[in-house]
Amino acid sequence: MPSPLSNANAHPHTDCTGNVAVFHDGIIENYDEFKAKLVEAGHKFESDTDTEVVPHLIEDALADGMDREEAFRSAVARLEGSYALASVLARATTDWQTFTAGLNNPILKSDRNYRVEGLAVRYFDWTCYL
Repeated sequence: MPSPLSNANAHPHTDCTGNVAVFHDGIIENYDEFKAKLVEAGHKFESDTDTEVVPHLIEDALADGMDREEAFRSAVARLEGSYALASVLARATTDWQTFTAGLNNPILKSDRNYRVEGLAVRYFDWTCYL
């Protein structure tokens, strides 16, 4: 059942520190198991969406000592479903990185054929690895 429309459910969703933001389209089928564990560990959730588990998973991976790319990849590797997501990870106002990922869902919607495969955005013969 989709989350009801509300300001709390609007994207982006962030982690507890406000340094990780995620935009998402699709369904994360196993979000409920993550949410229960994250709440038990002290994470605060502001929405009723499946999206919000992602920034908290990234937050935990960063706390475990992973760098930003490793933390993003680690979180995404745990997700099941059909989704496209983008995340901005910041350390300071001038030190941020953007990552995208998707599974069975286009990350960019346009009149061109953009798709995410793994962590690569593909457009015909051109690939930009993020």
